[in-house]
Amino acid sequence: MLRDRIIQAYNHYCDDKKWIPIYALESINACFRSYEALGGNGVINGLMEQLNDLPNYEPHQKG
Repeated sequence: MLRDRIIQAYNHYCDDKKWIPIYALESINACFRSYEALGGNGVINGLMEQLNDLPNYEPHQKG
């Protein structure tokens, strides 16, 4: 379930929104720490790196 939650967050924030609110990032990082403690594999590491690299504010729209 932790793995699935991280993947869902990745799809939502990296693919759709292109930014992540700080409260959501903190929540996903907590899931990741639990996932690692349970022996999670390295596939999720790459997703977490990308999530952590996202801006934590909505980019301004140019119009």
